[in-house]
Amino acid sequence: MIPKALTRLGEAVLEGCRREGVSLAVAESCTGGLIAGCLTAVPGSSDVFDRGFVTYTNEAKSEMLGVPEDVLVAHGAVSEETARAMAEGVLENASAQVSVAVTGIAGPGGATADKPVGLVEIAAARAGRPTLHRRCVFSGSRALVRELAVEAALELVLQQVDGAPASRRAAAGQPALRGGDVALVFAGILACLVLVAVAVSVGVAVSPGFEDFLVEPSLTVVVTAILGQTAILAGCIYGLGLRRRRVSWPAIGFRATSWGWAALAVVLGVVLVFVLQAIDRAVDSPLPRLVQETIAPEGFSWAGLLTMIAVAGIIAPAAEEMLFRGVLYGWLRRRWGPLAAIILSSLAFGAAHINPYWAAYVAVVGVVLAVIYEKSGSLWPPILLHMSYNSVSVITLYLSIR
Repeated sequence: MIPKALTRLGEAVLEGCRREGVSLAVAESCTGGLIAGCLTAVPGSSDVFDRGFVTYTNEAKSEMLGVPEDVLVAHGAVSEETARAMAEGVLENASAQVSVAVTGIAGPGGATADKPVGLVEIAAARAGRPTLHRRCVFSGSRALVRELAVEAALELVLQQVDGAPASRRAAAGQPALRGGDVALVFAGILACLVLVAVAVSVGVAVSPGFEDFLVEPSLTVVVTAILGQTAILAGCIYGLGLRRRRVSWPAIGFRATSWGWAALAVVLGVVLVFVLQAIDRAVDSPLPRLVQETIAPEGFSWAGLLTMIAVAGIIAPAAEEMLFRGVLYGWLRRRWGPLAAIILSSLAFGAAHINPYWAAYVAVVGVVLAVIYEKSGSLWPPILLHMSYNSVSVITLYLSIR
């Protein structure tokens, strides 16, 4: 069964082709006809969709699409050169004006030293325009890798059909933000925090009562601080990362996932709360008191509980996951591999919480979040896990002081 998200994406591709007055053909290797299936699942697609080539072997790629044998020998079946040759070969062997080609390693086998499982090369061609290319490295099961490859291929077709300028990321074959983008996002966050600190200092200097307002714990101060942090994170990620590079949301992890991963994430978040609380009691940790002073400064109230669930349990986790898993983890993984990415992103996640007791626990949770992201291939499971963990933590803390 084709996921609804892919069906909607297929509808958008077909509508884009209709607007441009072009027809579409596809060439598939690792997806084995899934792109064609997604497009033809939409009623009325026959006025746009021309044909599909399933070229699983090198011989099929050469015979059906005219991919030169020297390209296959020199670069391999899974390469940018082969994907481009496939897409351009479709235009020569079909009556369509737009094409997309996919070749990759869906797993679990087939990987080499420089071509890991999950590597997918995609190219979209259009008569009279440069061929676009995208290189992706997906994580997850064979089925999930194939599904994500279909999603990425349809997105690249949309880019080709709509005539939007190819982003520098796609032209360079990068699957997500570059190191410079990541550094710029963190620099932007730091700059915003410095401006906040300056504004607070000015406020204290101008109005002596302002300092008492900040020092005296209150729900208003806590909520304002969390919402401000969330706005800074989301704003820097979007403005300095996504918007600057024209990177799509799926490129930082917002991809389709299964209900199984979603359910596992929610359950795991709840379990983590009680496991860490048990550890707190065993070692007589000061963390529960620190957390209570932070998120329940005025004691128990239903208004405080519901407000903190909304702010600390739902809003803040989404922004933090975009930063530490979507932006930072993705870049670290491409540079140093999944193990280093899990460790370094989790340490950064913990360090961002400053207090040493709190940082240690957050880093442990960060490892779980990173592993879930690595295995699921989507940012939704870690977001759900983070929301579940924070929300249940808030609820248990408030109920304990009722």
